[in-house]
Amino acid sequence: MAISIISIFFSLPGTFFLFAIALLYGLITHFETLGWKTYLILASLVAFGEVMEYLLTVYGVIKFGRGTKETTVGAIIGGIVGALLGVPFFFGLGALPGAIIGVFAGAFLVDMAYKKDLQQALRSGLGALFGRVAALFIKVFCAIAICVIFLSVAL
Repeated sequence: MAISIISIFFSLPGTFFLFAIALLYGLITHFETLGWKTYLILASLVAFGEVMEYLLTVYGVIKFGRGTKETTVGAIIGGIVGALLGVPFFFGLGALPGAIIGVFAGAFLVDMAYKKDLQQALRSGLGALFGRVAALFIKVFCAIAICVIFLSVAL
């Protein structure tokens, strides 16, 4: 479970991994200890974390930089590319700074390409960065909540 939480820092779907672990546990135990209400709560936490990750990035771009849809897409793609490019560094730990730098760079570069205003592009990049960091905290909180709920019911 700890690996699933850590995977969130590498832009991997750690909350989905945790939900899959809970489903696997249910299959092994024939769903004797975890009921449908527990799975509904766990699925809600997964969905909440994923939706907030997207919305906070969008909010950061729009609120701080008055960015466009294109800027938001640039931030999301930049985060994915940054994480992938960062993986080879620091024994895989480079994915986290790669994702964060990628979010900033993606929003910044797209905003510069469309608006050609350095100040505006910097604000969009910083907004995307702040949104991504806030989303990271929320997803980790959701993952910890999933672990606590799962372990409290399963044990």
